[in-house]
Amino acid sequence: MHSSAIALAGNEAQKHNATKTWELSFHRLPAIIWKLKTHMAKIDGLIRQILSGRSDSNVPFSDLRRLLSQLGFDERIRGDHHIFSKTDVEEIINIQPNGAKAKAYQVRQVRNLIVKHKLGTDTDA
Repeated sequence: MHSSAIALAGNEAQKHNATKTWELSFHRLPAIIWKLKTHMAKIDGLIRQILSGRSDSNVPFSDLRRLLSQLGFDERIRGDHHIFSKTDVEEIINIQPNGAKAKAYQVRQVRNLIVKHKLGTDTDA
């Protein structure tokens, strides 16, 4: 086979693979959108729970970590201390687990931070 014919065959194979990959991705799009909506609904629900102040001792530690990360905080870990900071927020949040739950006073600190800096809204930085 001539080298240009081999190159042409290679290009056609690449186009076919790219089209097939796109089709697979396109078919997965509804599942990806559903996961994103579910994730955002969980974050919104957690913010509502924290802002309500009715169940500070019943917030899962992993959810509080996920929320702070979603709000743009950087996390560093020292032992069981999870330390969160954000460029435009002067406070540093230090949380530790109480079993699988977050400590109630630390949930209150996060609530005060959300309210003070209007985090979790469309206008937060």
